[in-house]
Amino acid sequence: MAAHDTLIFRDCDAGVAGKPNVDGYVHDDQGVFTGETAETGYVNGSRIYLGGAGSGLQPVIAQVVKDGNSLVFGFFCRGDLSFDDSDVVVLALRPNAGSANMEARRIDIRPVWGVNGGNPNDIGFGAGEPNAADQTIPEPWVDNPPYQVRTKKHARAVQFYNQASGSASWNPYTPAGFVPPGPGDPADDNGANYRIRVRSWQPAVAAGSPLEAAWSIEVRLPIDKATGGGDWIDLAAGGFGLYFNIARSGRLPDSGSDFLDGWYCTQLRFPDFGAAVPPVGTNSRLTGNLGASTLIDPSWYGTALINPPANAGAGVRFKNGVWGVGRREHLDTTTAPGSTIAVNKTNDMVAILENTGPAVNGIEAVFRIGKYGLGSWGDFKIPNGMATNATDANLAGGTPGTPSPEQTSVRTFDVAAADKPDYLANSHRCMVVELTSPNPVTFTQSSVRRNMDFATLSDVETTAEVSGRGYPTPASGDHDFLLFTRCRAISVQRLVSWYREHPNFDPETIAMVAGALQHAADKADGVAGAIVNHDHMRTTSVDYGNVVVYAWITEGYRRTDTYLQVDDKKMVVLDETPGAFGLAAHHVGEQDRLSWSFDAPGLSNHGNGIHALKVPDGGAVTLNIRLSASPDGPAGDVSKDPPASGGHGVGPGPDLPKGCLAFLTTLFKKSS
Repeated sequence: MAAHDTLIFRDCDAGVAGKPNVDGYVHDDQGVFTGETAETGYVNGSRIYLGGAGSGLQPVIAQVVKDGNSLVFGFFCRGDLSFDDSDVVVLALRPNAGSANMEARRIDIRPVWGVNGGNPNDIGFGAGEPNAADQTIPEPWVDNPPYQVRTKKHARAVQFYNQASGSASWNPYTPAGFVPPGPGDPADDNGANYRIRVRSWQPAVAAGSPLEAAWSIEVRLPIDKATGGGDWIDLAAGGFGLYFNIARSGRLPDSGSDFLDGWYCTQLRFPDFGAAVPPVGTNSRLTGNLGASTLIDPSWYGTALINPPANAGAGVRFKNGVWGVGRREHLDTTTAPGSTIAVNKTNDMVAILENTGPAVNGIEAVFRIGKYGLGSWGDFKIPNGMATNATDANLAGGTPGTPSPEQTSVRTFDVAAADKPDYLANSHRCMVVELTSPNPVTFTQSSVRRNMDFATLSDVETTAEVSGRGYPTPASGDHDFLLFTRCRAISVQRLVSWYREHPNFDPETIAMVAGALQHAADKADGVAGAIVNHDHMRTTSVDYGNVVVYAWITEGYRRTDTYLQVDDKKMVVLDETPGAFGLAAHHVGEQDRLSWSFDAPGLSNHGNGIHALKVPDGGAVTLNIRLSASPDGPAGDVSKDPPASGGHGVGPGPDLPKGCLAFLTTLFKKSS
């Protein structure tokens, strides 16, 4: 069993953590502090991260759990540049796992109202009810600062399909037990067998950074016909078939005519074949017109288990995801791992692990290292100079709700003499870490890719490599990459205050900020070399009132020659496998302005933090990167690369967000 193709639906911890509240709130978001009650109902379920490989700000999180005779799905999506009518979640289920002929059910959920919904808000409307008099437009706009949160909302559109055994086509229908949006459908969760609710928000971003759209969906579906009605299906507890696809759409600000009028989509999916090391090569992206003829190949379905034996789906995982792996000083056991390799002294490469299943021994982490940037899987190698033996981790037993105490697997690494010039040129590194053991062990997360490092501003200069190796050869000879950059600004003082009152707040956010504070070079925030960890952040009396941590992320996508059409939007499908790179940057000066720039041959500017990059097939391009923070400097993307071909300059900057231009363009088209 592998975490990338198997999910576990265990009974929720109703007595302690409570049942899932299907209101749209799925997961905490970095730097977003609201008075809403956080969702705790997924404690015993499964969670996977999709997309943004290597970053600490993955664009999609999916959580699942069992609630009585129903299954609950939570889909969390961030990092989008706009709310769009063509954003869609496709969820498909089959009675049994495997690829044999059998019937299936599918639900297409359009979560939000975009700029085409009739509202000129800068990035669209987000979650909202249909207008009572006209179901094609949303309810009136209601401002809700500071994050424009809308919750307990109906999805913009929901379509159910059934598929007969052996058929390739889907038939639209409405399950007898599903209550469509209307006056009879309560806003509060009443435990209905079919229920879909949406939440949307706009996270706080650094000044000048592209505005960010985020949304989440919660879905409750019945397990069997007895619960859902005779037109539903019986899902086998020992393994039913499951596929889902979170398709985020968007439009390039300059609407280059060679890019299907600027429309694109990214598709992040389960099973996550790209999470396997090495990847199995299955392309499970949706193409063509979304509707009755949509192809979901039987081989694309993963396996979902309902309350399997205690040792299934509970086991060893990395603590705090990407923040639980990296490099420490030799024999250091406390500092947050980083990803900067020391060239002339011994490095301890560590994987901090925890266990949610029976006690296990002999867990070893294998490190493969590549250059900082967007590398293909073939670019990651066990480096010369890495010790062949490792310190194994032995973990006590635990449960999903109460993992075991952390243990660490360590492998020492001394940079070989022949490789030192390369590491001296850029000691920031990307790494893929795999877990292995000679003993029978269940891994709920068997590998992780880290491409995030810590930095201290005011100025940082580094390089990132974008690789064109390992992909299908394009007709033009060059790969077309799109780089999407965004930046969150997290007030450390506000986070510390929030964490004292909400100790269950997202542990990965806490790990990132604590690590950034530990690695702060100037120590001007007053910690003076103290070990900043979770307990410190909950109990500290240090004044962090002028300290900010920036989560600066660049996601890389490769253009394919396929498209997906949703209604009237024909969108180029982007390949998500290049991953992401970024920095958790500590800075003293919360009101200062952060700017960044890229420079490389073959780079062009679409505006709004989006760059196109030509990368030769089988080759690579080096990006020169600079980040700077100062009281009076510029904010946002200040790159000087030329406008992308077919466009209208670099497009809107901080004063003209993307959604406004797209909305005005839509109005122009409708009036033409």
